[in-house]
Amino acid sequence: MKTQIDIQLLYSVLDKSKSEKDDNLYVILDTARDECIFAKINEINNFDICQCLFEGQTAIECADAAPYLVILKHQDELMNWIIQNGFGHSWGIFLTSKFSFNEVTQHLKQLVLATVQNEEKVFFFRFYDPRVIRVYIPTCNNDELQLFFGPINSIYTESKETDSIIEFKYNNNLITNIIELKSKSKKIVK
Repeated sequence: MKTQIDIQLLYSVLDKSKSEKDDNLYVILDTARDECIFAKINEINNFDICQCLFEGQTAIECADAAPYLVILKHQDELMNWIIQNGFGHSWGIFLTSKFSFNEVTQHLKQLVLATVQNEEKVFFFRFYDPRVIRVYIPTCNNDELQLFFGPINSIYTESKETDSIIEFKYNNNLITNIIELKSKSKKIVK
């Protein structure tokens, strides 16, 4: 049974995550997790606020199982839908950046494909999956963190127990905060 969380507290955390007033709040949604995510992406149909992180033929062939970067507004319809339906189901991660949508998109597209050291094999790196990123980031050295974060100020992902959100920040060292979201009010997500 999924833990009940206080969604107003989650909204508050994500709103405060924008450390500067010109920071943008983004979400990377993983359409491979649930077919309703791809349907919602199709409803958005605006390349100025929503972009597939796959490129070329892969973006076409895997469109319904791809990661998409979407810029969010505080408590807009999409943000509400994601929190109400997706939190606790590993639909994706939130992040903040003062950089433009296009700059963040280009940076993240560089991270989607990875190679194993000393091997020629290329594979998809599912860093946008909460189950992956919460394990991956703590294993990185400073050079890897700098490369990974790039223009990103902070990353937010649901915890394994889904009763808290994990905040990762990097500014020459990794800062990890676990923010409890246990419900104390009537507005809850199950």
